[in-house]
Amino acid sequence: MSRFTRWQDWVTMVIGVAILFSPFYLQETSNNSAIWAAVVIGVLLLAAGLVAAFLEETSAILIAATAVVGAALFLAPWVVAYTDLGRLSWMSWIGGLLAIAVAATEFVIPGRRALPSH
Repeated sequence: MSRFTRWQDWVTMVIGVAILFSPFYLQETSNNSAIWAAVVIGVLLLAAGLVAAFLEETSAILIAATAVVGAALFLAPWVVAYTDLGRLSWMSWIGGLLAIAVAATEFVIPGRRALPSH
């Protein structure tokens, strides 16, 4: 697979950018912990997408890391205690589920597997 051709990499980067800037365009800047959670997780998703895009073949570790970051994003409203920020919470829950789903597709779509075939 060529570099920058996997749709999963592009979607991961878009989710990362959306999460990174979500506290600002959703105008949910009252909770500093929520802002930092969104910035850090957004940067991690963006970085994972960029690294994956530069690789010829995506590694299983990178896919798993993307899924773990997606799970962290999904859990962030409860862990960081910003469930009272409705729009930012929903952005985290939806973005987290999307990141997990995109990572999962790397394992189930034929020809896109990161695991060696037996």
